[in-house]
Parts: sequence; C-alpha cells; structure tokens
Amino acid sequence: MVFIAFLFHKSAALCICFYPLYHYCSIIMTIFISIILMICSRILVNYFFEAFAPHQLHAIHGYFLGGGYKLFFHLCIIIIVLFFQVQTKYFDSESRHLLPILILGVTLPFVFGMHFGIRLSFYCLIFEVVLLPNLLQNKKIKKLYKVAIILLFIIYPLVSIFRSSLHPIKDEFLPYRCVLFTDTTVFK
Repeated sequence: MVFIAFLFHKSAALCICFYPLYHYCSIIMTIFISIILMICSRILVNYFFEAFAPHQLHAIHGYFLGGGYKLFFHLCIIIIVLFFQVQTKYFDSESRHLLPILILGVTLPFVFGMHFGIRLSFYCLIFEVVLLPNLLQNKKIKKLYKVAIILLFIIYPLVSIFRSSLHPIKDEFLPYRCVLFTDTTVFK
C-alpha cells in the first residue's frame, strides 16, 4: 500500500516507518525520539531536502503561516488521550501501538516546518480515526474525557471555517454552500 501511495505522492514514503513504530516502539521511546528529532531538526531538514528535493528548501526556510491550529487540535487530542490513560491506567494493546504513530505525527511540523511538516503529519494523525472510537466505547472512560474529545471534534470544523473566512484569499467554499442550493453547472 505504501508503494502504491508513493506512486501518487512522494511524501507517502513516510508510512514505511509505521510498521516499526507500531510493533517495536513504546510511547516513552517515541517521545524520546521526537525530542531528539526536534533538537536535530535543522540538520535533518537541510540534509533531507538538499539530497532529495533541493527545490523545496524555500518551504523550510520561508515563512508559511497557517495550519498551526490544526496541529494544536491534534496535540490536544493526544494530550487528552495520554492524560486519560495515565489517570485510569487503561492501556489496551491497540492504543499502546497507535500512540507512538500519533506522537510522531505531532512532532513532524516542528521538525520539517509547518508547510511540509503538517502535510507529513496527516499521514500519522489519520490513525486517530481508529484510536478514538476504540477509547470512547470503553466503559472505564469518565464522561468528562468523552465530552472533551467530542467537543474538540465539534470545535475543529468551526474554527477551520472561521479561520478560512478571515484569510485574505477566500476559499471557494466560504461562505459554506450546500451543493443542493448552488449552481451545479460548474461541476459538469
């Protein structure tokens, strides 16, 4: 699957590291690796982009604003999940294996910069789709944690729409329009 995804976009090669992260890395080891990656980020980024994609160096050294609230959203979810698991001492095997991938996903924007790092991090953060329903259906979870996670998912699209409405270059979907009430001839 990684090879097929790589044929469509080169950044999918990041998914090769998911197997060892899932099977062999603990949460503490991943946090330690993430800290080392953030400390050595300049060296890693310059080597990686000079060797493989020198035309992308402007994305690292330039100032690309935006996207920080997306990273903040995922960081809040991971902190809530970790806090829940430490408080309740509930570590099922699935969450124990998925959390290292999610922790790496939150780290990547700090290593590769917001422009490229957020794109890479979404490969990792998609595993929230597997982790969160598994945790929310557990009977040991207090309602406070369930409400906190659900509120984050309610707030995220609202913040995204609000931030996009403030951006000087308007998105074609703002103000939000339903496909049933718009001119659909442009889709044909």
